[in-house]
Amino acid sequence: MAGIDFANSRTQCGWALLVASALVFVVGCPSPKEALIPVSGMITVRKQPLSSGTVVFHPDPTKGNVDKREPRATIAGEFPGLYMLTTDNRDGAPSGWYKVTVHALKPATSSVRPPEWVADQKYADEKTSGLSVQVVNAPNGQAFDFDLDPPK
Repeated sequence: MAGIDFANSRTQCGWALLVASALVFVVGCPSPKEALIPVSGMITVRKQPLSSGTVVFHPDPTKGNVDKREPRATIAGEFPGLYMLTTDNRDGAPSGWYKVTVHALKPATSSVRPPEWVADQKYADEKTSGLSVQVVNAPNGQAFDFDLDPPK
C-alpha cells in the first residue's frame, strides 16, 4: 500500500495506548482516603450536660493547621452533652490544632421568640471561645470535654 508507513503508525499507536493506559490508571484509581482520628467528648454547662447544640473544630493556622475543613458534631437526642466529630461525612477529624466553638442554644419552641442561649455566647466565636485542642493520632481516638460558663 502506497503512502502508509506501518512502522511509524505502530509507534504512534503504541504511544497512544501507553498514554491512554496511564490516564485510566491515574483517573480510575482514587487516592487513599486520609486517616481521620476519632474525636468525641462531653459538653457541659456548670457540670450539667448540654441538651442541644453544635460543636465545631476550626483549623488554627497560627499553629500550623491550614486545612480548610471544619470537623463538627451536633448534640441532641438521647445522649445529652455527647458529641462525635465528623469530617466530609466520615467519622473523625484530621490531626492538627483547632480552635473550638460551641453553639449552645435551646431548641426553638416558637418562631416569634429569639433563640435562648444555654451557655455564654463567647463560646460561639472562635476568637473569644478560649477553647483550643490538638488532635493527634491515638490508637483509640481522643476525647475532649468542655465545661462552659452559663449565659451572662
